[in-house]
Parts: sequence; structure tokens; C-alpha cells
Amino acid sequence: MKLTLALFVATALIYFFIGKVASIKTYGIDVADRFVERLTYIPSETKSLLTRDSLAKWLADPRNANAAAGYVFPVLFPLDLLFLILLGALLGVASTALASELAMLAAIPGIIWWILPLLYLVSDLAEDTLMAGIFKSLVPLSDAWFRVLRILTRTKIASLTAAFSQVGFLGILCVLLRIFPAGHA
Repeated sequence: MKLTLALFVATALIYFFIGKVASIKTYGIDVADRFVERLTYIPSETKSLLTRDSLAKWLADPRNANAAAGYVFPVLFPLDLLFLILLGALLGVASTALASELAMLAAIPGIIWWILPLLYLVSDLAEDTLMAGIFKSLVPLSDAWFRVLRILTRTKIASLTAAFSQVGFLGILCVLLRIFPAGHA
């Protein structure tokens, strides 16, 4: 549990630090809100729907050059990279630790509890890498690549939600079994 606590503290610190670096004052509201990763609109464009065309327009606008560059470095790489590694590890370690406390789950291999955290980690890393490629003009912002980017974002959010749910379920199960220990008939 010490490792879980250490990962939690490190993850929280990096999350706080990313917020400071990606602030409105530093890179503007779009980067502060991390619009490509979290939203379906562009905050600075009066909540303009996030589409391939609106993203291309945003990237082409010279007023957004500093924000786009800052979004890639340092926000996505290295800060978000460090965050996603720490969060994925936290969710995997917490799930494994909680599951190991439950005798009824002893027969399940520990790697099972890492599937959702690893899916989150891989999808977030792929999303960040594709975003960086698009923002740095290494990957063309085509309809197909934009669809892939949106799929990666949805996969990241869904797998993160599922991984948190897994930890929550296992945690609640541990608490309930401590309060109401299994009786022997």
C-alpha cells in the first residue's frame, strides 16, 4: 500500500504541475482546458465544435502558434507522458493490491487487474503522440487521422473510467468484507 500511496502523491503533484504549466496565462484557454483531449469544442472560438476543419483552422492561425507549441512541449511531452505513466501505474498497483486482499479472487492472475490501466496508458500515449504529430505537421490533419484521434480520445476516457471503476469496486468489496466477514456454514 505504500507504493500505491507514493504513486497517488506523485500523480497528484504532476497533475497540479501540468495545470500550472498549461495555465491560461501561459498558453491560453485552449491549452489550459486541453481541448483536444477533453472537450468537443474549442473554448477560444466561442465554443466552436471541434471538427477536423476547426482544428485545422486553429492550428493555421498564427495567434495560436505559441499555444500549439506549448501544448506539445512541455504539456504533452514530458508532463502528460509522466502523468499517464504514473496514473496507469497507480490504477494497476491499486487494483492488484486490493484484489490481493480478497481471498475469493486469489485464483485470478494479477495481470488481469492491469488490463484496464494498460489500455488507458496505451490509448493516452497514442493520442498524445498523434496530437504531437499533427501539431508539428508530421502527420497530415486528414479526416481519417482526425477520426483516429477522436477514437483514441474516447478509448482513453472510457478505459480510464473503467479502470477507476475497477479500483472503486475492489475497494468497496474490501471494505464490505471487512465489515461483514464471510461466515463459515
